[in-house]
Parts: sequence; structure tokens; C-alpha cells
Amino acid sequence: MRKTKLMAGTGGAACLFLTACSAVDAVHTAVDKATDAAVHGMTGKRSTGGGGTAGATPPPAALHGYTMGVFQAVFHLGGYQMAVAEFEPGDYIRWQARGYGEQGQWFKKSLLKRLDDGREWWRVVTHTGDGDEVVMEALLSAPRGDGVRGIRRLKVQWPGEQPREVPITEQEASRWALGSPRKLTEESYKGLKVGVENVNVPAGTFTADHLSTGASGQSGTMHWWVTDRVPGGIVKFEWKGEDASRVMALKDHGNGDTVSRLGAF
Repeated sequence: MRKTKLMAGTGGAACLFLTACSAVDAVHTAVDKATDAAVHGMTGKRSTGGGGTAGATPPPAALHGYTMGVFQAVFHLGGYQMAVAEFEPGDYIRWQARGYGEQGQWFKKSLLKRLDDGREWWRVVTHTGDGDEVVMEALLSAPRGDGVRGIRRLKVQWPGEQPREVPITEQEASRWALGSPRKLTEESYKGLKVGVENVNVPAGTFTADHLSTGASGQSGTMHWWVTDRVPGGIVKFEWKGEDASRVMALKDHGNGDTVSRLGAF
């Protein structure tokens, strides 16, 4: 049975965590810049001469930025982290993306392995706007007292190339972090809740809590549809700005991702 954190909302389980990175525009900007650097900023537009995009691998600095930006995007949709239902080892979710440009047409996140000491291996796969896949596998530290997990090891496979180890220094391990959640009160959750709706996504139709709020000090409005029926709880995220919008909609989910594709463990 999937673990839940708070008995409230749809299906009896709903909980919202607010991360330290709470500005949706800042997250989008970070991913945009990281993508530009990794895809065709620091190395030039990748070209194979045959119409494809496989070619020179970006240097470690670009891969650091790209990977961190993408991990932040898929772990904290809209700068927030929903924790309606926890991931168990092997769980994966895949989102179909709209409005993310070359960051990806879809994103897949998998908890591959949880070690006895609390460290975790995660994999994130992005299917880019050029039709390529970038595969990233990261070993995250056990959560510190504030809930933050730092990166300890990183492997990346760029399209058309062999997996490579990306050097991670102790300084980067302390800065490159995910988490630092702050739990909202049950009353605040109810205040964010617009209602209970049937939401249609590529993975099917889900009865979900619809939550909505503006980004503090930033433009646009954010919407989440959450349920305890899928790992992580989010079936749809939408950010609407004045002239643009971004959507992540659940494409599929399941359990079975327990083997490293990159030989990381």
C-alpha cells in the first residue's frame, strides 16, 4: 500500500510541501539557461550532418547546470513539491510536457534504489524538443535535519554517446540540493483547494484535488491536480502567465525501474 502523509482531501490523503525554491519564474529561468548552455550555448549547436542532433557532449559545467535545472523542474513542479503519496523503490512517473521548449517533450522520474543508509538513486530522462533522450542518474544523500538531500554522484548519457561520470565536488554536493520542504497546515491546504475534479490526462481520468495559488512576488497562477493514486501524487501541473503557459500532464506511471541504464550501480 502506498504511503501517505496527511489524512485530508481526495481519497483521504493529501499533503502539500513548499520548498525553498518557491518562485516558479526562477525555476523556469534556471532550466531555460541550463538548457541553452547544455544543448547549444557552451558547445555550439550539436550537429551530425545527417539532420540529427547527436554530437559533442557539453562540458561538466554545462551538464551540472542542465541536470540541476531539470531535476529542480521535475522534483518541484512550479517551485512546489507535492507529497501526497511517497515514491517506493522502482516507482516511476512520466509527464507529457507543453510549453517547455527544448527542455523536453516529456520527462520521466524514477526512484531506482533506496540504500540502507537513506541515500537514494534517482533517474530522470528528458525527451528533448529535437527528439533526443538525455538520461541522468544521480545518487542523492540521506536527508539532512532540514530535509535537504545533496548530490553525491552523477552519471549522464548524452544522445549518441556513452555514459559519462560527471565530477561532483564537496562544494557542489552542498550547493546542488533538493528538498528543504516546509509542511503546510491542513487549514492552508484547504484554503488552496479549489475543489475536487475529474481531470483528463494521457494516463487516464483521475478524481483529484485541484489546488491553485499565485506565485509569491512572481507572475502567473499555478494549478495542481493531486491524488494518492500515483507516485508523488501529481497528475497535472499548470502555470499560466500573461503571455505563456506550461503544463505537465501524467503520461504513465508504474513500478519496475530498479536497474541502472548507465551502469551507475
